[in-house]
This record gives sequence, C-alpha cells and structure tokens, in this order.
Amino acid sequence: FHLTMLGESEFFSSPPRKAVRFGGTVTEILKKYKQGDTVDYDLLMTQLDDPEIKDAQIINWLQEFRDAVAQLTKDFEHVVSKILKLPWLSRSPVVIEEYLAFLSNLVSAQTVYLRSCLSMLVSSFVPGRIVIQENGVDISDSEDEDENLPRNFDICHRALQIIAKYVPSTPQFLMPILVEKFPFANKSARILECYVHNLLRITVYFPVLRLKILELVVEKFLKLDVSASRNDIEDAEEAVAEAKNGLSTCAEEGLFDMDEDEGKRKIHLSLPNDEMAHPVAERLDILMSVLLAYIKDICYDNGELALTRTKELYRDLIVVFDKLVLPTHASCHVQYFMFYICSFKLGLAEAFLEHLWKMMQNPNNPAIIRQAAAGYIGSFLARATYIPVLTVKTCFDLLVPWIHDYLDNQDAGTKAYCDVALHGPFYSACQAVFYIFIFRYKQILDRNLKKAFCYTVIERNNRQLIPVVRSSTGGDLIQICTNPLDSFFPFDPYILKRSKKIFDGIYRVWEDLSLQDIQVPQKITKLETAEDEEDDFLKGESLQNETIGITPSSLDSDSGISPEVVAPGSLDDYNTQRAARCVCRERRLRQAAAAMPLLVSNRPIQLPSSTGDFIERYSHLKEAAKSLQSKPVCKIDPKGLLYVHQREFATTTPRDGSVSILGTEDATTCHMVVLRHTGSGATSLGHCDGADTELTVSLMFNAVKSLSVGCDSGRYEVHLVGGFIDERSLSHRLTLELLEALNCQSENIHLETYCLTELNDVVKQNIHWPVIYGIAVNVKTGDIFRATFPDRGPDEVIRAARTFLGGSIMSIYNAKEEQLQIDPYQWKQFTAAQFWLQQTDQVILQNFSTSPLVEPSHFVTQERSVFRFLSRYPEEPLFPKGKNQNTEFNFLPPPPPTLVA
Repeated sequence: FHLTMLGESEFFSSPPRKAVRFGGTVTEILKKYKQGDTVDYDLLMTQLDDPEIKDAQIINWLQEFRDAVAQLTKDFEHVVSKILKLPWLSRSPVVIEEYLAFLSNLVSAQTVYLRSCLSMLVSSFVPGRIVIQENGVDISDSEDEDENLPRNFDICHRALQIIAKYVPSTPQFLMPILVEKFPFANKSARILECYVHNLLRITVYFPVLRLKILELVVEKFLKLDVSASRNDIEDAEEAVAEAKNGLSTCAEEGLFDMDEDEGKRKIHLSLPNDEMAHPVAERLDILMSVLLAYIKDICYDNGELALTRTKELYRDLIVVFDKLVLPTHASCHVQYFMFYICSFKLGLAEAFLEHLWKMMQNPNNPAIIRQAAAGYIGSFLARATYIPVLTVKTCFDLLVPWIHDYLDNQDAGTKAYCDVALHGPFYSACQAVFYIFIFRYKQILDRNLKKAFCYTVIERNNRQLIPVVRSSTGGDLIQICTNPLDSFFPFDPYILKRSKKIFDGIYRVWEDLSLQDIQVPQKITKLETAEDEEDDFLKGESLQNETIGITPSSLDSDSGISPEVVAPGSLDDYNTQRAARCVCRERRLRQAAAAMPLLVSNRPIQLPSSTGDFIERYSHLKEAAKSLQSKPVCKIDPKGLLYVHQREFATTTPRDGSVSILGTEDATTCHMVVLRHTGSGATSLGHCDGADTELTVSLMFNAVKSLSVGCDSGRYEVHLVGGFIDERSLSHRLTLELLEALNCQSENIHLETYCLTELNDVVKQNIHWPVIYGIAVNVKTGDIFRATFPDRGPDEVIRAARTFLGGSIMSIYNAKEEQLQIDPYQWKQFTAAQFWLQQTDQVILQNFSTSPLVEPSHFVTQERSVFRFLSRYPEEPLFPKGKNQNTEFNFLPPPPPTLVA
C-alpha cells in the first residue's frame, strides 16, 4: 500500500479553455435561475447529462463551476449532484486534474456537500457494472474488468487526501459512509475484494480510522465465516471430487449424459486447484488473503520487521479480537489474523498468551468469555510451531496450579459438584492442558520416559458423560448424564486453499503416533479396580498382550476424516479390530448426542438465522399465536397459585395437592416458557430474561423428565410466549437462544405454541408493545391462557431483590414437600439504595428497564420496594445458617379465574 500525497498542479489555476456550447456562463445561469428564468439552467442540466460530452466541454464547465462555487448553496444541490455523477475517472488526465480541483474548491467553500463528495468517491471503490442492451433488452450484465481499475483507485485515494487537506474533519464524516457502502455478503468475490482492499488502504493515510475500519472488516468477515461451517465447506469439496471421479468413470465406460448434467459437471471440473467449491468459502478465502497481505505490508519494510508499526497494529488487532472474535463461537478462519501477526515475533505471541491468561482467570469476565480464552490458549500453544517448548512449560506452570487451586477452593463450598454451567472455565482449562499435552508431549516429556495408554481407560472415558448433579424439583439430588462442555479449539485446521499457504511452516498439523511411540510392554499388570469402574464393554476379555496406544478421537485430521488407530505390526488382528471398535463407538456416541431436536409438526426444525426467517419457514405457527392472543385475560386468585418471577422456574405434577396454577407476568423483552410431558402431566413454567438461557432450558427439561420417570407414554411439548419488536433487538436474540437451547436436549421436544417477538407485537401510537404480558398454565389440564396476578407472593420482595442483585436461574418449588424454596443468597451493602429512592419514576425506568416505554405501571413501584428492602437489610442475613427460606402452601383448590374487564 504505497501512496504519496501529490502536490498542487499549476493546472489548478489555469484559465478556462474555449469550447463550443449553448447558454451563458455558469455564474449568469445560476443568477437567472434565482430570478425565475430556468431556460439556460435546464439547458445546462441537459448538457451535463449528455453521454457524448467531450473532455474539452467538461473542463470548461468545471472551471466555470469553480469560479461560481460560492453560489452553489443547498439550493443548487441538484446541479452539484449532476456534476458528481460525471464519468470523470474514465476521462483524460487533464479532466481528472480539473475535477480534483473542483472537488477541493467545492468542499472548502460549501462543506454541506462534503458527504456527497465522499460518498461518490467511496462508490468508486468497486468495479462498475457493464450492461449491454439489444433492442432495449439487457443481454449482458457483468462487472467491469477494466485494466484501469488500479489507476482509478489511486485517483480516488488521492482525492480523499486532497479533500482532507481542506476539511480536516474528513475522516469523521468518512467512516459512516464506509460502513454504509460496504457491499452485501452475496456480492461477487471481486467486488468484496476491491472494497476491502481500498478500506485497508485508507488506514495508511488516515491512521485515526484504522481501528474502526479493522472492526468493520472483521465483523463482515465473521458473518461470512459463521455462515459457512467447516462441514459445509468439506462437503462441497467432496462433491466436486466425486463429480470429477464420476465423470472420469463415465468417460472410460463410454456412457453418455444429458447435456444439462454434462454442463454442470464441466462447471465443477473447471474449478482451478486453489478455488473453493463453496461460494461463501471462496469469498472468505480471497478476503482473508487481502487482510493477511495487509498485515504483512504494514509490519514489514523491505523484508525487515518494523517493530514500532507492528506493535501499533497488534494493539488495534487485539482490541478487535476482544470485541468481535473472542465472543464468536462458530468461526473457523477469521481468528487466524492473530495467529499470523503473532508469528512475526515471539514477544507478540507471549503478549497474546498473557492477554488470554488474564481474560481466563478474571472472575469478573463472563464464563463464556473465560472458556473461550482457555480454548484459545490450548489451541494456540498446540498449533503454533513458532512457540518454543519453554513457553509451553511456562504456561503449564500457570494453568496446572490454577486448576488445583480451583479444586481446593471448591472442596468445602456449596457448589462442590460437577456442573459445567457453574465451573465452565475450570473444565475448559483442564481441556486446554490435555489438548496442549497431546500435541507437544514429545517436547515436554523426557524421551526416556515410559508411556502407556490403555484402551480400556479410553473406551470408558469415551462413554462417560459428565455428571451434572442438581437439586430436582422434588428436593433430592439427581445425576443428569449430559455432556454440555462444548469443545472449541479455534485454531483447528485452516481449510481455505489460497490463504492456507500463508501458514505453511508456522502451523503444526496433527500426526498419528508412530510405531516408535507405541511400545508394547513385556509384562502388563492388571490394576485392581472396583467393579463399578470396569468397562462392561470389555468384561470377560483378556488384557494380556493387549495393544497399547492412543488416538485422540476428538481431534480431526486435516483431511477431515476421523483419525485411524495405528497398531504395531507385531500385534494380532484382534487388537486392531478392538481399537477400531473404540473409535467407531465414540463416533456413534457423538452422533447420538445431537440426535434429539426440537420438532415442529413432527419434523426437526432448521435453526434460523433470524426470527423472521423462522416465522416464514413455519408460517402455520401464526394461527396458534392468534388463538392464544384472542383469549380473554384472566385475573388469578392467589389460592392454589404459584407465581414465578423473572429468572425463576417452577415444576410440579397434576398430583400436587397445593398448586394447581403456575403463572408469571411482566414479560416485555423476557420470554415465558411452558414445558410439559403429556403422559405424566409434569409441567414447568420459566421466566427467561436472557441470562443463562441454555442452563434454564436444561434445568427445566431435566426437572420435567425427573417427574416423568416410569411414564412410558406421552411426549414433551413446549409453549413459548413473550418478547416484542424492541429497539435493542433483545427479544430477537433471546428467541434465537431459546430455539437453539431447546434443540439440543436429550429427548425430542414438540413446539406447540410460538407467540414470540414479531408474533407478540402490536403498534400503538408508533410504539411497539407486547400483546401478551402474562400467562398461566393449569397443571391439572395443561391449558394455557392469558393472565394477570394481583398477588405475586409469597416473599415477593426477597425474590425480586435476588434477581436485582444478579442471581442466577433458580428452581423455586419443591414438589415433593409442596414448598416454595428460596436458595440463600448474600450481598454487600447497597449504598446507592437511598440515592435511587430519591430519583423520579422516569429516571428509574430509563436505568433499570430493558423497555422503558412499555413497562407495566407497577414496575417502578416494585423497583422502589427492592431499594427499600436493600436499605433496610444492608448486610443482615435473611437465611439463618445458610438454610433455605421455605413457605408452605395451604391445601385449598383455586377458585375459578375471573375475567379482567
């Protein structure tokens, strides 16, 4: 990106040239136009529209417009627009120089046109369209492959620098235009390549914009990356390979194909070796090549590393990484810009690791960010060939003690049980350690150390699901066999063909263990283990002369094929077959773990990219939503009612003698979830606000499942209500989170009611409102209806304060004892309570509501009651000796609900 600021040309001050034209001078024409005489003005506009206009005429006009630039006020916006649409870039150098002079005069005299000038220049950052017509019909529409494109881009960048010379605030006005003009993701790779190239070029002469431009570029790249999964890209490549093989076979056998099929095969076969078959992957490949080339050009000067520039770029890239890349889970390639810049100097790699380490161990960071940071540490240390073993050992010296300290701190705590939702960073740190070790153990361990890995242990661990011990709604501890720790190694093999070449030599690929790594011991001593620890899959089989080796089946090879077990030649076929069974069994388990989707009309859903997409795909759900909305709002009496507050859920069965109605209200952006098993009648109602959505759904599902044990008939059904079209799109995000969480449970769940976001929205006086604020479910019958609740107890303020203080999702009902139970919680003195009590209702709404315009009238009253509660109990324990707060329900059936007028 070499660009120099050219000096002023003497041409700028040259006198107008003679040219044949009609009408007076521009100054006279503008003056007549203001006086009401538009004849010459209309003639001028016609001449500017003339596609056959000559260079000499354009020069003459531009020079006259320069002389009249003071008169080109907002009243003459139309004529300025005509000038800005002139095809000046394709003209002679003399026209270009005159046009640049006009632009500089215009923006310095009339800054009102600054944005229009910048927009015109940015629009020229992509190839134009060439349309060929025949008899008024477009017969060809393609991109302009003009060889002058690089020259045109140079001129546009020069124009931006000239404008900035006269208007120093140009970068401030330019950035929104760059965002606005960014081509859509479905545009051709050539258009995207040119635009991104020119964006990055701007950072050279407008360094103040570099961070914002990098954020824009990476954000767009991420959208492409997550829309083309690794499996989709590999499937597309396999389809092309199969097409090539199939055509070759047909040719050998002398078979004939239909012309259409033959044409399709020729298209496949015409792909160059470095072109991606997947269209989105092809665009991303080209764009990543541009970004990586930019990083190298900035950091290197004539083959020498420019350390100061490299550090400055690293600081900007780490900000972009933290803001956009680290929170993005499904990206496969974009994060490699950090992998690349860190390869330039070991100090950068160590700085990156230190940054990730601080992110991971900081308890104030969200758990998902800490887990992602651990994944990056593990993957980076395992894959980067430029990181020496000394650095790896240093990181081990940080990770391993942290893991042991974490365990020591949990031993005496109330949360000392296996639960990924509570201890996610811990499990991710452990996984990072194992991942690093399996890649770099040869360098870490002494070569003389004996290594033995037993297939029985591997097989047992493959089948062992992480136990999540939770308190069931009946009050007993239950073990739920799930495996919610999602393995994410961000530097898994890079599969984009062009840009992949850049990582040759700095990326470590997985290598299966060689025969020298797998040693057969002379004697194997069978360890004495408890009966419940033995592998039932291997019971009764001899362990003598057994294969000793390891295959990390969680790590895919670069080819995308599951790694094979390497068995020594001296071992018999029995051992080889047994090793293969281990790998196959693990593969089946992985497939089974994802085989229980959310169903609509008995068919698995396709997870949508937007809520609108989901509604369009399953439009019949609108009828159920309308049916629920048409029901009258019932006022529910407190007898027999269990009210569920925000970030709570409650589960019970029709056999419950105390609770017949579960209800919740005040859902604006929040979503209300009813999960029911039709066989047992077990019903759970939750009020989700976007905090721990996946955990909420998992706990509700397991609560219903535990109360349905022994019921052989029936199915799981879910009803979703709430949200609206809010300004911050909180409802949209929560809807997508809920659908995704429901789609990954261990049993099929049937979506019966979908009244969310767009389907729960009504416009009143140009403001979007939720249609349904509250619902109730009759536990005995399963009926769901709209409801409001005069009484929201018991212990309404205690429960509201817990949510206000950031408490996590909580099951509030013990169905076995028929008691409402509030888990103990603690807080430090809330010194701002009195301050907030003195504020106006409007201030409280703006600061504590996600949707202040549509909150119910009692919202502020409830918030003030929480402030008074926290002021009254600044630090006093409400839960003696850490015990739950229990409330017994009276055994009376509820009266019939009354309709609200």
